[in-house]
Amino acid sequence: MNLCAIIQTYFPYIENACSKEVMDHFRACEYTELHKYHWTIELWIRNTLLQTEPSLKQAFLQHNITHKDDMSALILRLLYIYEQEKAYTT
Repeated sequence: MNLCAIIQTYFPYIENACSKEVMDHFRACEYTELHKYHWTIELWIRNTLLQTEPSLKQAFLQHNITHKDDMSALILRLLYIYEQEKAYTT
């Protein structure tokens, strides 16, 4: 399974960990505003998801992505794209 597909399997965990309000604001923001979610969603990904899901962290390491800030930033951006696509297809 490729890295993006592995990451996508964790999106439901992230959605459930965040309040509806945070996710609604996240879905409505522009891509250029994702930096606003560094201290909320991205921090949770870095400090909780990557700590409790070693297989996710290992998938990044296999692609030589070793810094958890880089991992969480990529996950956040892919989550944003996923949420945008989901909004257009439902």
